Amino acid sequence: VRISAPTMTFWCLFVCTLFLLLPITVQPFLSPSSWRRISRNMLPRVAESSTMLCAMSRRHLVLSSSTLALTAATICSGSSLAVAPVNEPDLAGARRSLSAVSYEMKRRSLPKPKPIFRPVLNRDFAVLLMRSSYSTLDSFDIVGMDQFQRDFFLIRAQGYEEYSRLAPNSQGELSDPSYFDYISFAQYTTIARCLSKPSKIITEEQPILPGDADFDEGSNVTQFRRAVLPMRADLEGKDLFEAHSRAVGETILTFFEDTYGGTQGAIPDGPLIIDAVKQLCRLFVIQGYAVSAVASQSGDTISVDWEGSCVDWSLDCFQSERFDND
Repeated sequence: VRISAPTMTFWCLFVCTLFLLLPITVQPFLSPSSWRRISRNMLPRVAESSTMLCAMSRRHLVLSSSTLALTAATICSGSSLAVAPVNEPDLAGARRSLSAVSYEMKRRSLPKPKPIFRPVLNRDFAVLLMRSSYSTLDSFDIVGMDQFQRDFFLIRAQGYEEYSRLAPNSQGELSDPSYFDYISFAQYTTIARCLSKPSKIITEEQPILPGDADFDEGSNVTQFRRAVLPMRADLEGKDLFEAHSRAVGETILTFFEDTYGGTQGAIPDGPLIIDAVKQLCRLFVIQGYAVSAVASQSGDTISVDWEGSCVDWSLDCFQSERFDND
């Protein structure tokens, strides 16, 4: 994200002016003792902050301003969540903040959802799709999952109200294709950010279970420990998008084999891959994933045409933004 120097100067002056005007605005509502206490504490800090801003290099100014923008957006949304530091607190946190600001700019130009007929999605299958995507990322150890949940929450909350006005849905109901479409977009937007900028070493909150040495028998609250984890060794140098897509696909394939194996709906194990793909399409349709799915082959390329899928809008968004994931 490139931010011009005049723009950054404007925002710095705006923030400083806001801090200077705040005491004047609230003074009529405060007692004299409260006003004196605020004046003593606030004005030196404003002066100190102004001095620090002037002394900062352009690089630090960009990073700090982006972090401030994300914090302001979080407060305005009514959330008390904040972006937690990771293994490189300054740079990694700033990268996520810059990414969040960039995402907000992109979100406003996303395609609008279209009113199309879509079948009700099998809820168990919907849960499998969401969980397999989450669990696969968790197994990579490239982002703390507590951090992932915070980022996922912020991205999900940012555009949901606007999306719901155009595509009414039952919030929280995964069998509703309109809601599943939105939540899939939010999940894979968050996953794509993690895969594109993985951390080699992460910190993550993990639950302390009964029987663990650190477990407090007298406590009535859920207990956690902070763990430091390296990225999975077998992923070094690999395309993480491809690795994630393959692992999720294998989980879905295993589900179909366990559910339909030994029946007429079993996936054929013959020499022609196109036959297996066509049967997979039928099984997806049975689960309510789409109205129809037609597989075709041209040379060594197999393509599938989906009609009325439960990810129709999110796929349009990813294609329009050229997000590098499926």
